[in-house]
Amino acid sequence: MPPSANNDPAPILDALRRQEAAYKIFESAGVQLSRLVLTLEDPAEPLRDAGEWQEEVFRRLLEFLNAAHALIARVTDIAALSGSEAMAPAGPLAAFMAEIRTGMKHRAVPRMTLAHFPPPAPQLRALHMHISDMLSWPHWSAPARHFLHQHQPELPLYKAMHDYLQMLRMYQQRTVRHFRQAFAEILACAPPQPVMISLM
Repeated sequence: MPPSANNDPAPILDALRRQEAAYKIFESAGVQLSRLVLTLEDPAEPLRDAGEWQEEVFRRLLEFLNAAHALIARVTDIAALSGSEAMAPAGPLAAFMAEIRTGMKHRAVPRMTLAHFPPPAPQLRALHMHISDMLSWPHWSAPARHFLHQHQPELPLYKAMHDYLQMLRMYQQRTVRHFRQAFAEILACAPPQPVMISLM
């Protein structure tokens, strides 16, 4: 059974609201990155200067990865509080996303190109990350390096971030559902209260 903290709803509500705030930030970051990539890949949109769009993609991607990192921490908190056995996302994709965040913050920017396909190709543009450059980075774990080798020579950015977004959504929804079931009685009796939220 999860600890009840003497049926005090405050820590339970606080943990839930922190998680909800982190989830909203994560979803917003995912929407912003998706819109940017899809706009860049849209052949109806005018081409932008490479330096300009690369800087914006880097910024939006790092915001998305930081939001994912914060969400995992908050969801893991409520999993521990409720006694859930739900495991944080694992596997090659999860390892790659966690480790590219560290690489982008401390080492390098992954090289990206906006490929152009002449007619009659159905897809006229595609935003790719160059895997050969990323493989030269040190300290990849075995699962992350496996993910990179699987997707050589280029990784479509939109598909990678969309798959990761779906993975974290499933983890969050499964864990929150267990949390609400574990504390159903306390949550039902607790009056709504404003709580100061900090994601730090």
